[in-house]
Amino acid sequence: MAEGVFIRVVVHESRDVPVVALRIFSSTTAREVRAMMRHKLKLPSSKAEDSAIVMVATVQNGPSGGVQQVLHTLGAEESLVQLQTEALKRYAEGNAEGIALSADAVVRWFYRDFRSRPLDLDDVSGSEESEEEDSKSRDGPRDLTHLIEDEPSTRCAGYLLKKSSRDPNLWRKRFCILVGDKFWWSKRRPESSLGQLITASFVSLTGARVLQTSQSIPYGLELSTVDRVYYFRAFGKQALKEQLEEVQRGWIQALARQIGFADENDMINMAELIIADTEGARVRRGRRRLTPPSQGESTQKAGLQACRVVIGDKPRRRRFVIAVSNFKEHICRASPRDEQWRAARAIFNEYLKTHSLTHLEGSGFQAGGIEVNESLEQVAAVRRLLDERVTEGTANCDEESPSSIFDSIWRDSLASLGLTSLV
Repeated sequence: MAEGVFIRVVVHESRDVPVVALRIFSSTTAREVRAMMRHKLKLPSSKAEDSAIVMVATVQNGPSGGVQQVLHTLGAEESLVQLQTEALKRYAEGNAEGIALSADAVVRWFYRDFRSRPLDLDDVSGSEESEEEDSKSRDGPRDLTHLIEDEPSTRCAGYLLKKSSRDPNLWRKRFCILVGDKFWWSKRRPESSLGQLITASFVSLTGARVLQTSQSIPYGLELSTVDRVYYFRAFGKQALKEQLEEVQRGWIQALARQIGFADENDMINMAELIIADTEGARVRRGRRRLTPPSQGESTQKAGLQACRVVIGDKPRRRRFVIAVSNFKEHICRASPRDEQWRAARAIFNEYLKTHSLTHLEGSGFQAGGIEVNESLEQVAAVRRLLDERVTEGTANCDEESPSSIFDSIWRDSLASLGLTSLV
């Protein structure tokens, strides 16, 4: 294709230059097209990595399947000509009525700055590769009708747009249900009659946090859980700004309340776990006193037992305590040893950062002569230990368990939360 093809690229949220025409070849990549657009729009080179080329292709799903719009954000080395050729072929295969459309009608190209507002396109889905729901958050087909009709703990239910974790420009319409300590979403609303099974995903609200998004995601909310961050936003082309803001505010307030209840319930459950585990912890401490670590193991195997530090502010401490509680209760009791070490490192890297550690000197605790720098050195030593266990494997350390790696900081954090009776 030496002569090349011409494409029209719509510049998202640009009033000065709404459309740019480009001549491209089979070897032209998305990275090169971004550079062409930057030159045409007279943008500084620093913005090159802050933009993306987005393709929206029309797919004809047979004689009765209707028309579908599929969005795809191009990787840096993907060829626009190749993708357009494949999209035209798919359209022709599904076009049973033989309606001829031009390439511009089947494939639309967009240039978008990541800091601008999302692309608002009607009835756009994603390819199978961009499907973000995974098996970890799914619970199989189930009947969710009772959650929106009979369940008294349901706080909110309705449609929101959910951002794909794999394609930053793709927002899917999802029916969301906030009930108890879980936030559910599915592709469609549960039927009014019982017995209709749908596949839905959910996240636990325990240890989560909800915030209003910045102006780049209008009417949105950011839901941070233990595992990852999710983005949702209110939508409606005919809706007024005040209506969308009210929907956004309602979801954020409801989520914040349910997160608070979920954390309180988990603290109660955790208290029962701590009380049940107190005797075992006392026995382990007695064994450590009777069998001191050798010279080469004094820093590593002692873990954080001598550290007198806690985790940052109160909400962060509470999330840390809950994370460690779940780690000890679920992962350490049922998961293979290598998964235990990986989970321990994940918690360690999430919470035990130098800037988030607070020394207990002068806060009502006895520091036991341990200096701040010495505590941080011990924290760094345990981080090195965790990295070694994860990268080198645990075949030669079957007797060693990560379950007590957080004991000291965990107890100090509990005490700083006012739960001294549970330490």
